[in-house]
Amino acid sequence: MQEKLANICDEIQKKIYQETTVEFGEEFVKRWTNPNFVGRLETYTHMAKVKPSCGSVLEIYIVLEEDKIKEISFYTDGCGSDFVCAEVACELALGKTKDQALTLESKHILQVIPKLPLDKHGALYPPIKALQEALQKP
Repeated sequence: MQEKLANICDEIQKKIYQETTVEFGEEFVKRWTNPNFVGRLETYTHMAKVKPSCGSVLEIYIVLEEDKIKEISFYTDGCGSDFVCAEVACELALGKTKDQALTLESKHILQVIPKLPLDKHGALYPPIKALQEALQKP
């Protein structure tokens, strides 16, 4: 019985991934299923917390050393689009100087995940806002 249930769950998960890949693209699913930047850093030099209009929370944690982003992570309780957009923003910011990171825009995230549906574009802005707020704090 447990094996049968496990097989059913596996089939449902495969279907979800297939449908998500069609709607959002392979790059989105890759970042959704294999994130590199999710989690709260225990030690950080900069942090910001924003509340997108959808009601979720997004936190960005940064370790800035010698004016470069050496480590960065995020936490969100939002949807998959919130999660993936924050993941991409962190990837784009890692290794950049503070000034370089401050020039990042939502269009840069969209270049990485171009199939993001139009009705999910609201998720592009909070990670950029959080990044800017974190880096502009003393």
